[in-house]
Amino acid sequence: MTSPFLITSLQNPMVKATRELHRMSECKARGEFLVEGTHQVVEAVAVCWPFRSVFWTNSWAEKQPALAARLLNQTECYCVGDGVLDRIATTQTPDGVVAVAEIQPSMEGPKLFTLGVFFDAVQDPGNMGTVVRAAAAAGADGVFASSECVHPFHPKVIRASAGLWFRSPPRSIDRDELFRFCRSNGIRILAAAAGGGSYWETDLIQPCLLVLGNEGAGLSESVLGLADDVLSVPMNTDVESLNVAMTGTLLLYEARRQRHTRPA
Repeated sequence: MTSPFLITSLQNPMVKATRELHRMSECKARGEFLVEGTHQVVEAVAVCWPFRSVFWTNSWAEKQPALAARLLNQTECYCVGDGVLDRIATTQTPDGVVAVAEIQPSMEGPKLFTLGVFFDAVQDPGNMGTVVRAAAAAGADGVFASSECVHPFHPKVIRASAGLWFRSPPRSIDRDELFRFCRSNGIRILAAAAGGGSYWETDLIQPCLLVLGNEGAGLSESVLGLADDVLSVPMNTDVESLNVAMTGTLLLYEARRQRHTRPA
């Protein structure tokens, strides 16, 4: 087994280049993003997500010898001090490992799915990550995001998903392209908005795409007009709305419930 390269200086070009990935514009330009923490790295390795480099502290490698050995056989690895890792990481208390992963070209465009989620101008990374986590847990096989959304590879999105992002990573796609794809493949477009029919009474067994809108503005009238149906979560009259993460999770699990308890 080879040994990791040693980096001790904050001025090292690799450290500077990796630090630049804190900017989403740089991630897009280079086709790379940061994966931070043991749990996220383990989830990425489990689905064979390609890494370009990995940085770890010596104490981390001593605690994770099997994972460190596996990573050494797959990509370039660097042993760094705590100060260097703090410089690279976006979190205040990194647990000892940060990886640079590839944004895969296959993440662009739609593929056939039976249960999908589309984020339309969702801005909060915590909301997106929570729904991505729910999508993986509920068995959704298509997760998509419009260009108006927070970047799907944002570190906070991945953290909020508890690492399940790697099982259901959002695909960036144009809204009209996705809707055309759905219509061509018999996938119903279901928009989540106030005033729609109860999601309890909506058929979620057939292939469908759940469309979730912006935290403040919701879905536009044009998007609602393109949907096959509008559904909402029943609430007491003195409650205005639920947030995107909660709404998406409820809809996903209702789809799972229907598909496991009712005949198709």
